[in-house]
Amino acid sequence: MTVLKKVFVICVVLFAFSGAAGTGFLGAQELPSLEELERDFLFSRQLRDYAQAQGEERAQLLEENRYVLLEGSLASISVLDPDPASFYVQTELINGQWDGLEDVEMFKGFVFFLGEPFVPRFPRRMPRDPGPEVIKPNSHVLILASLHSYSDEDGEGKAYPLFIGHQIRVIP
Repeated sequence: MTVLKKVFVICVVLFAFSGAAGTGFLGAQELPSLEELERDFLFSRQLRDYAQAQGEERAQLLEENRYVLLEGSLASISVLDPDPASFYVQTELINGQWDGLEDVEMFKGFVFFLGEPFVPRFPRRMPRDPGPEVIKPNSHVLILASLHSYSDEDGEGKAYPLFIGHQIRVIP
């Protein structure tokens, strides 16, 4: 990875999640080293890599046990447990890639957000005038996540990656 690419990656991570922590970019006390970032974050993967993985490759992805930045649109949001003490929401993240000029190949995964910090982000019922903190269906988002497992195969023989979401930000 070139120095310019490493600097770009660090800037993207800091910019993307600086507002989420409430400290802001300029309020950061100490920046992590490149070695720490590369140890904890996996910048070379995207939703497509996880969705297309099969067999041994899936096992390898599960063993990596690092954070990944996922980009896509939230096709659905399901609040499975609205109690703040055990809050649990499932989101369906989709992304696509053009195959030639006429076809788009779609990739899908599920991201679960757990715990009280996500209650205001994913209300059980959408308010009439949702504030900027509310994540709405069909939002284009950037998610800091970690791969948890893969679903059982559906009727079409597909298994989907299941992630735990740690942070989420809407991309306007």
